[in-house]
Amino acid sequence: MKPQKAPPPPLVRIAGLAAGVLLLVSAMDAIVAGFRTPEEEVRLVAGASAPVAGKTETAIPGIHWLTYESSGPHVTLVFLEGRGRLWRGRVEASPDAPAGEVSLRVFLHGETPEEAARNPVYRVRIFEDANALQKAERSFFRRLLGWSPWIVAATALPVLMACLGLSYRAETRRDQALRRQGVAPVYRARKGADGWELAFGLGTADGLHAGDRVMVVDEAGKTIGTAVVASATRDDALARLDSRLSLPGQVFVAARGREDPSGKA
Repeated sequence: MKPQKAPPPPLVRIAGLAAGVLLLVSAMDAIVAGFRTPEEEVRLVAGASAPVAGKTETAIPGIHWLTYESSGPHVTLVFLEGRGRLWRGRVEASPDAPAGEVSLRVFLHGETPEEAARNPVYRVRIFEDANALQKAERSFFRRLLGWSPWIVAATALPVLMACLGLSYRAETRRDQALRRQGVAPVYRARKGADGWELAFGLGTADGLHAGDRVMVVDEAGKTIGTAVVASATRDDALARLDSRLSLPGQVFVAARGREDPSGKA
């Protein structure tokens, strides 16, 4: 018998790979777009509104103390809340607002000219329709598909987790099937002064004890050498192998007296 890996179904592998790539790309897209978008920028279509928030240089006594100055008569600001130095509002563009940019600055009644000058200027970008707004998006997913990249990431994550879970179950079933035949993959191989130290998932429950000999084979079933069990617990064991031998990336251990994993009698 050749101890080959039992990979998950091709559809699971493809779906998992696609979900992982989509998760990475969408998260990067959202982060890059966020860095490229100024905090003081507001984007909306004529006849629509958009949320906006900011803070003043001094504490806001009440929402009626807030006022604003707009460079365009078609853009207005409705204050919804003012607490501490933070305020929250809604920018509105009239249906007949022309496409372009409007500057908007928020003030507090009674602020000195110096304090008012430190308040940020908001850049309101007005687009004639939703299509024009979408084409100007900095996010790749928003620009081409009209989807938020965070929504794409949130959709890809459970798909990726499900595929990983299915792959794990396939690997577990493979390992259990091999163990019933007295074969187990080496999950840790460390080279020391006394030779290779191999850790694998066979133990006293499988009939192994210190001093027993086990065969070490590669994925193709080719015998690499014979190792001696140094210690064993119920489900795991450590074995020593000659340090002069070379180990490939994945090796297996087969208890002697069981079916030879190389397929030989």
